[in-house]
Amino acid sequence: DSSELNPKRFKFEFNHNQQIDGQSRLITSALVYSDSQFQKEYELIDNPDPNTAQKLTANINRQFSNGSISLSAAQTREFSELAFQFRDTFWRSGRASLSPEISGSVVRYYRVQGYNGEGAAATPRLNFNFPVFNHFDGSIKIGKQLSRYKVRDPNLPGSEDEYGFEILDSEIEFNTVFSKIFKNETGTFTRFKHLVTPRIQYNYIEDVPQQSDSGVPFGGGVSARRLTTLRLETVSYTHLR
Repeated sequence: DSSELNPKRFKFEFNHNQQIDGQSRLITSALVYSDSQFQKEYELIDNPDPNTAQKLTANINRQFSNGSISLSAAQTREFSELAFQFRDTFWRSGRASLSPEISGSVVRYYRVQGYNGEGAAATPRLNFNFPVFNHFDGSIKIGKQLSRYKVRDPNLPGSEDEYGFEILDSEIEFNTVFSKIFKNETGTFTRFKHLVTPRIQYNYIEDVPQQSDSGVPFGGGVSARRLTTLRLETVSYTHLR
């Protein structure tokens, strides 16, 4: 039957966001291409990725009185990942708090050409928030990124390799908020509130060589950093008459 719909190429996209209960949310999405030529012919991408075929993701988040936990999964033609994050407030007193957290993932690569492999990474971290005098807030975050990789090229005998990294990172920040409310007796707006938040922040990421003994191109990607940032944020709110 010539009228029967039988496309040679297609694209399927799906998104779903659902509130499961008062503390949990589920988010899922899917993006499927018949092949990479769809991008070239219909989306005008000159050099589409030959590995393009599908992308599936799912995320569930659960909130607790003192913390939260998140689980997510992702799948593409050349990449699979299962990730998690957990955070809890261990101690709180006034404006001060101590919150341990851990996040990580398990991944698998399977390329059309090149190295395939598996990897696991985890980052335990400790967050300490505290007041500085009466008008300033400070925070200190200290963590360590732990990773392990195992790779191979199926087309290259003897290419198996296994390696891992341990990278220390930290962040220190001090900030405060200045605010002022302006009142207007006439016009559209009755009140106008302006907030200015100055922040000074220092980031440190340990400089660790991120390559295997054999030099296979897999893993790594964490750049060393010693960076001081001074940022000024401004926000305005208005109240209609």
